[in-house]
Amino acid sequence: MIFNSLKIHTYPRVPNHKKVTPWIYYVTTYAFENITPGIIGWWASGDDNNAYKNGAGRIPFVNAGWLISSYGFDDVYANESGQRFADATGKVAAGIVLEDITYIDWMTQQLKVIGIWGTNDASIVKNGHLENPTSNIAKYLTDKDFALEVNYEGTINLHEQLKLIPSVAYIHLDLDESTWGISNIEDAWRIALVTEYTY
Repeated sequence: MIFNSLKIHTYPRVPNHKKVTPWIYYVTTYAFENITPGIIGWWASGDDNNAYKNGAGRIPFVNAGWLISSYGFDDVYANESGQRFADATGKVAAGIVLEDITYIDWMTQQLKVIGIWGTNDASIVKNGHLENPTSNIAKYLTDKDFALEVNYEGTINLHEQLKLIPSVAYIHLDLDESTWGISNIEDAWRIALVTEYTY
């Protein structure tokens, strides 16, 4: 393959506000003739063990939208109201992405694999300081939790104005049982076929 271009997207640290620490987001992609491989990574501060006394350690946000994956976050064709991970706060992640896969003329494909760890202190959950803990599973990952998300999407060009978009998404969630008091979390799957018509 011939190397065509390099894209680097970085978002620098934001200024500290009181005790709140910043976040970092980094994406690098290399464009080849038939595929664009890349790496994804971010780090966002989490709550420390005194957050319930001194205020949250996570960075504040106005809009929690995080267009990074099609199942755990907000980058979806269909309007899903409850993303599994909600936003990037209190999490650190690393992953790979294969975009613009065009070995077939009438079809492009994309694959993302992202590993996500929590940066929130587990004692927040253990000591009962997290409001409605069962409703925050996966959204509030502690430093003892891990999740893996895999996304596949294809775009089939049936006509100049008509496309079929098959997608398969998978999430494995590994929660610390001693923190959450929960075991045997089932893996989550989503299989979808979207029809897109433009006029």
